Amino acid sequence: MQIKKLILRNITSEKLRNYLRHFLLFDIFLIAVSYGTVFNQLGRQPISDWDEGIYTTNALEMSHNGNYLVKYFCGNPDMIAVEPPLGAWLQTLSVKLFGYNEVAHRLPSAIAAVFVAFLVLNFCHKELNNRVLGYLSAFVLLTSPGYDGFHIVHTADLDSLLVLFSTIYVFSFYKYLKYSGSKYFYYALAGLLLAFFTKSTAGLMLLLPLFIYSVYKKKLRVIFSQKEIYIGIMIFLFIVITII
Repeated sequence: MQIKKLILRNITSEKLRNYLRHFLLFDIFLIAVSYGTVFNQLGRQPISDWDEGIYTTNALEMSHNGNYLVKYFCGNPDMIAVEPPLGAWLQTLSVKLFGYNEVAHRLPSAIAAVFVAFLVLNFCHKELNNRVLGYLSAFVLLTSPGYDGFHIVHTADLDSLLVLFSTIYVFSFYKYLKYSGSKYFYYALAGLLLAFFTKSTAGLMLLLPLFIYSVYKKKLRVIFSQKEIYIGIMIFLFIVITII
């Protein structure tokens, strides 16, 4: 306790002192929960036949044949998992760094899940002015069986990455509508592109709710009067058509 008081006394930033005094332990607890629910025994189960086995095979073959644009399965271009190769790129990087094992293949999904939890925490803190709600929301997310289970957090599927990038573009678009800052629009565009290159058209599924939300907030006319919306559409189409 005396050490903590001494540390706080020597910190000049009031914001940092407030964080250390009120939130540091909660962040440590959230990190511990993240480890316990996400990373602990990540490699306990063997790679499943479907769909995880296909994605891990894509990454293994990519790491061996060096073809980073076309995914392969059993020596031939993959005609089963026809999603863009972003997930395979991340898994390939992971296995090159950590070896050919279950944990390495699943690590991108696990890291993405933790990032989502902290994005939710940050959103509640910054936009809703309620950091406690952020901790509760992140805790519920990380301990929900539908999220912390098969196909999402603990497997080498693409869904955890899809959730991360979709969360990025939804939160960024919300801030764009709220603050009218061009940077938030381009953050949203980047998140949308990453979501698309993770799982193709599934990455676009939240565009309709965002459109409806824009109508509800009476921002549609404002959006389509801004040049960045047209620049964003052209960038998205150019990148998708060029690469895909």
